[in-house]
Amino acid sequence: MNLIGKFFNKYNAQNLKFYLDAPVSNSGNLKYRILEHAKTWGIETEVELVKNADVVLEKLDRVVSSDAVIVDKCISYFNVARGIIEEYIKDCNIVNLNK
Repeated sequence: MNLIGKFFNKYNAQNLKFYLDAPVSNSGNLKYRILEHAKTWGIETEVELVKNADVVLEKLDRVVSSDAVIVDKCISYFNVARGIIEEYIKDCNIVNLNK
């Protein structure tokens, strides 16, 4: 989570909003952990527990998700996981599954 904050600070994010599926086990605990880490980021951060995050996200732009169904339906998205790996985890072993 620290790398998430570091990444968004580098790009001067003003605010972040996380949507988590409420029915998923431990989503409440994850919300708490995100908000605790966000205190050190200096970025206004909200975490909302919703019945079905897919339905919310597919109507938005600037979505961050690794779920192909959401990425295909949303207005626009950004691959933050890739950005974090490329910028902060340079010594990792990446396997290209597209080939």
